Amino acid sequence: MEEGLIVRRFSGSDSYEQLTGLLHRAYARLGERGWNATASYQSVEVTRERAEEGACFVAEIEGTVVGTATVVTAGSHPGPDLYAQPHVAMLGQFGIEPSHRGQGVGRALMKACEDEAMRQGRSHIACDTVAANEELVAYYRANGFQPVGHHQWPGKTYLSVVLLKPLDGSGE
Repeated sequence: MEEGLIVRRFSGSDSYEQLTGLLHRAYARLGERGWNATASYQSVEVTRERAEEGACFVAEIEGTVVGTATVVTAGSHPGPDLYAQPHVAMLGQFGIEPSHRGQGVGRALMKACEDEAMRQGRSHIACDTVAANEELVAYYRANGFQPVGHHQWPGKTYLSVVLLKPLDGSGE
């Protein structure tokens, strides 16, 4: 884990412009491979809308934001049917500054989202990513997620794999 890493809720003093830039950088590799993931090009307004759907967390080191993730527990997020289940939270806008990958930032953000989902009474957390991106799918699997299906988002150039993780540690 990176020294000095702090994970906290996104606040009114934070910048949606900076958060959008971070997401663009974090998702640039997907765009370079021809996968038009929304976070690789979304506007500041889309970043704001997606962050306000749930609890948006940021990871920072020495005052610089190096990662973000949002957990949605409202059960109204569009997409796979799984996202509407009352026991499932949805993890989204999960991105790490490329220079800080592999240093525990993602795990710390994921834990904050999982803790929030449990606080909100959810027993599972779900997400989706580019099915053909073996490295990212392996990352989620290594963090306790299991593939449970696929979803084709409108207008996307790729098929998404939907992943689910139990939050009680049972593996069910």
